[in-house]
Amino acid sequence: MELKLLNAEETKEYLNKIFDDRAEQSSKAKLEAQIKQRLKTRAEAAKYVHLSPNSFDEVVRPHIKVVKFEGFSRLMWDVRDLDQFIQERKIGNDC
Repeated sequence: MELKLLNAEETKEYLNKIFDDRAEQSSKAKLEAQIKQRLKTRAEAAKYVHLSPNSFDEVVRPHIKVVKFEGFSRLMWDVRDLDQFIQERKIGNDC
């Protein structure tokens, strides 16, 4: 195997490409993490509000809009909507 020494310009281009590729991968990973944190599957949403999936369907699901992306069958629930659902059902200390 023959090694090729790069001149200064080639080295700069090579390093820029590596950093650009890593930055792009990092951005995609961050976006996926943000989406994952905000959107929950049925099972995750049920767990988030401390209910079984069946109880979630009865208690929460009728009151919250579902998120569905065109071309995908998976239904998702927005954590912000789940938080609002919880907030609206808070009662005073006189339980």
